[in-house]
Formats: sequence, structure tokens, C-alpha cells
Amino acid sequence: MKEKFQAINFPNGIEFNNKLFQSIGVNLENVENVDIDAKAYLIEQLGIEDNQLRDDSKNLIQRNFIHLICQVRNDLSTIEERLKKYKKERADLDGVKSNEAEYRRRKLEYFTKMNKSAQNDIVLFLTKGITGYLKEIQYDTLQRECAKDDCGKIFKNRRYLFAQFPEYYDADFDYSTVVKMSQLPGINLIDVPKIEKKYLEMHRNNPEKYYCEIKKIINVKKVQSAQVESQTVEVKRSKTKATEKLFDTLSSFSNQDDGGVIIFGLYENENFTVTGVDDVQALQKSVMEQCEQMEPTVRAVFTVTEIYGKNVVSAEIPPIDITERPCYYKGKGRLKGSYVRVGDSDQHMSEYEVYSYEAYRKKYQDDIRKVNAHVR
Repeated sequence: MKEKFQAINFPNGIEFNNKLFQSIGVNLENVENVDIDAKAYLIEQLGIEDNQLRDDSKNLIQRNFIHLICQVRNDLSTIEERLKKYKKERADLDGVKSNEAEYRRRKLEYFTKMNKSAQNDIVLFLTKGITGYLKEIQYDTLQRECAKDDCGKIFKNRRYLFAQFPEYYDADFDYSTVVKMSQLPGINLIDVPKIEKKYLEMHRNNPEKYYCEIKKIINVKKVQSAQVESQTVEVKRSKTKATEKLFDTLSSFSNQDDGGVIIFGLYENENFTVTGVDDVQALQKSVMEQCEQMEPTVRAVFTVTEIYGKNVVSAEIPPIDITERPCYYKGKGRLKGSYVRVGDSDQHMSEYEVYSYEAYRKKYQDDIRKVNAHVR
């Protein structure tokens, strides 16, 4: 009679009894007693000569290998998720006929190819580049990552291109912000990732503030590049408060359709060098005090941006409605306190220009009265 072998069921699977293993020639005692040096096995598989390494170097390679494989797995998972997402979105766009849909389809196709290429790069790295990578790194990569060492991160992520710039393989990444950040003046290389992250989050969470910041940075660069102020930009050196009288500029900016911006913290006499503002609050207060001496009152909008490690303050002066013009400095009166912007300078508004606004306002008010009377 044939001997029967029992398979014993366990919650985590099936365990076969010893009699079954003996019948197929498996000696469990020998398997359990085999002494394997995992570290030596890894060094051998990597093709590194064992006698060239000290024990501490072997230990480091083993630790970095484990960390590396975890990172590679995460990278491959990220790519796989993206490819699934792009495939689904591409299928949803089938049959949709519009310029936007066609643009999105082409974009998805491009980034699908990019991510598949990244997969191939990773496989190539695992087969041909991993040994050199592990031999060159002389520090514990996991420790550097936990310590949030940005410098170490740059070198650690050089294993392949996807690891250095994973966001560049994302169809929805905010490339425009990264390009803008590359043009920021006075940013150290080591600070670039932190600055990019700051503005990417700002663009995502507060677009209005983001565009205001970008506009101010562009204004600073334009002034420094042209070495001259403009129709809508005035520069002041003030470090603690608005030491210069701003009434002329407040009037001229308020009286033009585009308004204007006054930038504090640049020195015109030294090629518009960034000198910064030491006391932002005091500066804003002194500007607002001057704004309140205008008729009608000017409502400046302030923003603060760090350039070359120094605070640069912008006071955006909005245009007033044409029916309220001219805006003038109350201390001089309407005729002598009204200004118009001409290029980079503030010029007294002529009597003709002042009375033209008044005539327009009177005609506007007369027209309103006629319309109201007709309605009644």
C-alpha cells in the first residue's frame, strides 16, 4: 500500500511534514545548518574584489545597497503609477475633438515615452552602473537622507537621471516656475532646491501672491538690466523709512491707467545695486502716511521679496478712476500738487491737463444727472 503524505494547513499557508521532504531527498537539517555570509555574497555578486576592501567599507556598501534598492523600487513604482495614469487619461480623451484635448494627448504621449525611457535607464544602472556607484560613495546614504542633507542628496541622486529630476518626468509638473526661478538674481546653488520648493508651493496654494512676487522680481531685473527707471517703475534706496518725499510719484502713478510700482531697497547711483530694507514695517508705515496726504487717498499694496539675502519692498500704486483724477498732494493743492509720469520722471501737470480732467468729470456728472432724470 502506498504511503500517504499529509499537507498540514496553517493560517499563513501550507506546511508539508518532514516525511514528504525526506521522500524527495530534501535534508532540512543541512539547509538550516548552511552558513552563508550575506555580505561576502553581495560583494561577490557586485564583482568587487574582496581583498581590496576593509571591513568598514564592506559594511558601508551593504548598508548603501539596501538603501539603494529601496530607492530604486520607489522610483520604479512612481514610474509605473504614472504610466497607468497617463494610459487612463489618454483613453478618456479618445473621441474628444478640441485643441486642448489634442495638446494634452500629445503631451501624454511624450511623457509616456519619457517614463519608459527612465525605466530602461534604471535597468541599465542595475546591470552596469550599480557597482561603480556603490564603490564611489564614501558615506551612509540613508543617514544623509534622514539628516535632510541637501548637498548629500544631490550626489546621492546622481545614480540615474530620473532620480535627479523625477518631477521633470511628470506631465503635470510646473515647469514655468522652475524656469522663472533659474533667473532669480543672487541665489546660491545650494539654495536652489529650497527656493524652487517655496515658489512651487506658492503657485499651487496662493497664485495671486505668486504672480505678485514674480512681477516684482521681473521689475527688479528689468531695472538692473536697463540701468534706468521706467514709465511704471520708480526706485528708492530707503532702508528704514521713505526718507524722500513720494508725493510726486504717488500722484503721477495714480493718474495713469497702468498705475506703477515703487521699489525700495535698490540704489540707483550704484547701478541699481540691491541694498535692501532693514526695517520693513517702518518703511511701510512712512509710505502709508504719505499716501494719506493725497487726494483722493492712495491705497498702496505692499509685498516683500528676498533678493541677494536682503529684503526688497514693493509698493504697488493702483490707478484711480478717471472720474476722480487728478490725484494730487493736498499740501500743494490741485494745480501745484498734480503730476504726470513722463518716461522715468514725474512732471507737473499743466493747468490745461488739470482742467481737462475737471471738465470730463463735470460732463460725466451732467450725463449721469440727465440719465437719472430720464429714468424718473
